[in-house]
Amino acid sequence: MTDQVLLTGAGQVGAQMIRLLNSEYGIKPVVLDIHFNREYLDTVVSPDCYTAIEGSVLDGDLLRRIIREHDIGRISHSAAVLPMRVGHDPHPGFFEVNVHGTSQVIFAALECGVGTFVMFSTNGVYQFREHGVEGPVDEDYPTGLGVHNSYGNSKATAEYLLKELTQAGRISGRVLRPGEIYGPVMPRHGEEPIYWKSMFDAAIEGRSFTLSEHPEHRLDWVYAKDVAKAAVSVLMADSVPSFAYNVSYGQCMGIYDIKTALDRLYPGNQVELQQCGRGGWNFPMDNRRLEQDLGVTMAFDLEAGIRDYAAWLKGLSGAGRSDTA
Repeated sequence: MTDQVLLTGAGQVGAQMIRLLNSEYGIKPVVLDIHFNREYLDTVVSPDCYTAIEGSVLDGDLLRRIIREHDIGRISHSAAVLPMRVGHDPHPGFFEVNVHGTSQVIFAALECGVGTFVMFSTNGVYQFREHGVEGPVDEDYPTGLGVHNSYGNSKATAEYLLKELTQAGRISGRVLRPGEIYGPVMPRHGEEPIYWKSMFDAAIEGRSFTLSEHPEHRLDWVYAKDVAKAAVSVLMADSVPSFAYNVSYGQCMGIYDIKTALDRLYPGNQVELQQCGRGGWNFPMDNRRLEQDLGVTMAFDLEAGIRDYAAWLKGLSGAGRSDTA
């Protein structure tokens, strides 16, 4: 099997994957995206480190042509419609792109003989409301469809398709279930500011910022570079024992924890939380399988992630660019 790689999606994690594939494997991946945010990508990786192809995962003919022309042997599929872009209410893109688009990529890979297929999923596939939970959630916790989470439903549907084909021996499919991802990112034009990014940027740049009446969003967070490291490790491994992997800190955090970390790192900062709610997860994801199977551990805790993000943000200022909210 060839080691040439196709990445669908050149976003926050995709950019970091390009960097790692270059530096650790000497691979110049082919990257398919509906639109390349060059302003952001150029802050992470040089344009000559990847082959960019604009197009949609809904275009099966394009997918098969890319796979054949570039002799693709491994695919990492992260292209998706995300709640952070369109909200958590039911949205047609969840099913058009996350289900139908993913199936197009999977079946193109099957038709063209691709050996390894890694799909980005979500912790939203776990059926917490239906089954309840009392401790850390490992990868064997029940997944499936529910009536509360259209995004999670779209990812669960795609997971089951990939698992069926993997168990039938038709492809070597693997699934990553990241926690709440944070790290270097630029919002797209017209989007609402990202709340944690606004907090980070203000503290780092010494500006005042007040987050008002915002939910705590207490979840299991993880830094983008750690997610990319896990994804590349699974993608490039010759043998991967398990089908699904949680990618997380294994610890629940929220905006109050971010505020505390910023206070430690930037004493006297003017980031304030005003009438923000409390709530979110009381249970983390169990992240031990990734280390046990592949020796991959998370390199960044919250404060280390903020410091790394700050270095990236200051690099933007040094290059004469600004991306403050």
